[in-house]
Parts: sequence; C-alpha cells; structure tokens
Amino acid sequence: MEENKNTEVVQQAEETQEETKPISKKQARINEIQEKAEKTDLVFDGTPNEKEYRSFLLYNAYTSPMGIFTAFVGVLCIVLFVVRGNSMLTLNSYTLLFVGLVMLTGYPFFMIFQAKWRAHDKKAMKIRYTFLIDGVKSNVGNDAFFVKWKRILKVRETKYDILLYLDNTRAMIVPKRPLGDRVNDVKGLIDRHMVNRKRVRWKSL
Repeated sequence: MEENKNTEVVQQAEETQEETKPISKKQARINEIQEKAEKTDLVFDGTPNEKEYRSFLLYNAYTSPMGIFTAFVGVLCIVLFVVRGNSMLTLNSYTLLFVGLVMLTGYPFFMIFQAKWRAHDKKAMKIRYTFLIDGVKSNVGNDAFFVKWKRILKVRETKYDILLYLDNTRAMIVPKRPLGDRVNDVKGLIDRHMVNRKRVRWKSL
C-alpha cells in the first residue's frame, strides 16, 4: 500500500512539473496563432468616410462592364478626333472630342461627388460589423443586414476598403481604417470561410 501511495505521489509530482515547465518562444507563438484561428467572431464599429466611399465607387466603376464600356467609348471618341486631323475639324469632330472628355472625366467626377454626398449625409449612422462563423452582419441603428459566406460572390481589396460583393456591382464596404492592426485578422476569417478562394484577391497579406 505504501509503495502504491509513493508511486502516485511521484506521478503527481511529475505531472505538476510538466504543467509548470516553461514553453519555448516558438511554441508560445504557435499557441497564439492557434488561439486567433479559433476565434471566429470579430466585431467593430465604423462608417465609411469620403475617401473610403470614393475608393469603392471608382474601383467599382472601372471594373464593372458599364465602367469599362464608358472608358472605351471615351477613348474611342478622342482617337477618332485625333485621326481626323486639323484638316477635317468640323462640328462633328468637336462633338466627338466633347463626348470623349465627358466620358473620361465626367464619370469619375460624378463618382467623387456621390462619395462626398454619401459621406456627409447627416442621416448616416455608425455601422457595426460582425464577422461570424456562418456569415457577416452589419447593423445600422435598428436595422440589420446579414449575408452568408456562400452568398458572397467575390472579395476585393482597395487601398482603403475590403469589398464583399453580393453581385457584380453591389458590395458591402468594410473600411480598413477602424480595423487598425486587425485587418489581417479579418482577411484570415474571410480566407477560412469563403467557399471559392479563387474569388478572393488581396493587395497584400
């Protein structure tokens, strides 16, 4: 009996030593990464400002079919005006030049104005973003919008935003500014939950 008790005491002492044994810096770093990976919920508040709205609108304008077509028509009109040369300058030629300039400069100026209007709208309220294991939720006042990961068509990143596209033109704008050091945490969550990772494009990770 005494031998069994002694054996149990030795085993408990060994277990206690193992538990209190300091872990290496490398193992501590691995544990930290694993703990972050297990955290699936991330909540933060933020409303896109003028710069962030403009970043989305301009990116969306010149990557959408409509934006590409507008830029193409604008360039084509200016090229036709140049090809005609000074010898054939007519009212139609100046019309081509006018249409080309409007297409190339008017469109982005409209986007800039729209971003300014949306950012300074007095009715705009703070948005709360919640990244969950089954989707992303945004709360504006008493209204809530939830989208499942499988419904997100693609993810793109601009200098100021993370864009979660629901179709080719509509996107949930997630400003990077209020995230601070947690930008990579959000990117990691999106990478883990997006069904088709080929549709996720980051500027850097």
